[in-house]
Amino acid sequence: MLKIARINFKKCVLSLPRPYLLPARPTPFTLDFICILIIRIINVSIDEPKWQIWKKHMGTEKFYKTLAQIAVMLKNGKVLGLPTESVYGLSCIIQKAAVEKVIALKQRDLKKGFIVLSGDISHLLALIDTEKLNEKQLEILSQRQDKPTTWVVPVKHEYRWLTGDFGTIAVRLTDHPLLKELTITLGCAIISTSANLSNQPPATSYDKVQHYFGDQLDYIHPQQNFIAAKPSRVINLISNEVLRD
Repeated sequence: MLKIARINFKKCVLSLPRPYLLPARPTPFTLDFICILIIRIINVSIDEPKWQIWKKHMGTEKFYKTLAQIAVMLKNGKVLGLPTESVYGLSCIIQKAAVEKVIALKQRDLKKGFIVLSGDISHLLALIDTEKLNEKQLEILSQRQDKPTTWVVPVKHEYRWLTGDFGTIAVRLTDHPLLKELTITLGCAIISTSANLSNQPPATSYDKVQHYFGDQLDYIHPQQNFIAAKPSRVINLISNEVLRD
């Protein structure tokens, strides 16, 4: 069964519009890996037409082309305006030079820390001093919440430079389609701080981000039908104190 599925999926992968994230000439090993990965993780029916499988489980070619371009810009240390579950944010990779650009753009107080987010919990755990958390707290941190929730947790010493005057770091497991896929593609978490000048209201639209920063940003993502909401709630994971609701 698996052998037949491999053959079908090889034909499928070779004939589909190719996102920029796949090799230009996939090797037999790469194709086998893709086929097994799709079958075992996505668990789709191999009888579905190949384009329906692609569209249903992998999104559109345009989305993945844009995703690849955004990933390259972030890897190159650029600062981007990206939508989140609530408002627009400024994002960059966790690299000192890139973070310094964000601080300068926002005219931000160095004493303040940053929210870090990813669609993969392992990316967030890499920043957290997990020895100071118990199993229940780690379980809560890994769970998807009914609304966007940022957790304040102990930070590893090597990432203390991200936290301003605090010995904790704010992290969020995101379900936003773009941010989730982007961080999984990058293989790491990213900075996400509200897109605004210090002490000004957060940007709630593409136009507002443009108004604040003009051409100072390397890219602003124009999410269609974006509806702004309240910023994520913030909870101290150890004390359960709600810092923002």
